[in-house]
Amino acid sequence: MIIGFDPETLRELVDRPASEARLAELGDGRSTAVLAEKAGLLRMLGRLDEALAVAEQAFRLAHFGGDREELTRARLRRAQVFQYKSEFDRALTEMVACQASAAREGWTSLEAFAAQHSGKVLFEQGRYEEARVAFEHALALRVRLEAPADEVESSRYALSAAIREASGAAGETSGALRLASPRDPSTSSFEPPFEPPSRWAPPTVARDPFTPDPPR
Repeated sequence: MIIGFDPETLRELVDRPASEARLAELGDGRSTAVLAEKAGLLRMLGRLDEALAVAEQAFRLAHFGGDREELTRARLRRAQVFQYKSEFDRALTEMVACQASAAREGWTSLEAFAAQHSGKVLFEQGRYEEARVAFEHALALRVRLEAPADEVESSRYALSAAIREASGAAGETSGALRLASPRDPSTSSFEPPFEPPSRWAPPTVARDPFTPDPPR
């Protein structure tokens, strides 16, 4: 149901009728998988208060289930809603913590997901160089894992956007260059070279403005 990405924010663009239809199909299901999908659909449709309520339900369910990997995944879904609500510091704090947990536990796919989405928060804040580092890390992990092609291409597209914006911010002719550069990942042939970072360092985040979840 994702049909592309907003070039200014990298937020997902969705087929609204198909997304609404899928929400109707999910109905009142309360499993972790159903709640996760509903939270994502509601978020991408812009129904953010509903999305947050469902993401909180999924988080509580994962907490009571005792699966730490699923709990980390639920925290990331909730953090995505924070991002869409423009609570960027809160979203980034959660995502960085989840990425560190995933790296420590060896949940590489989840680490890549967290890096990708922390990069999106940084990108939306205009912190393009930090976003580039995050996207490079996500791409390196996904290539190493031989992740699905759509995940790899998503990271490549995000990385190319961060490189372009970082270069644009540094140059006086950036506006013309950005207008001349293709934004559509289906038409762009830009595939930036990358080297897997030898050591990932978390981006700087503001002091946590809310009470953190208790250690688990």
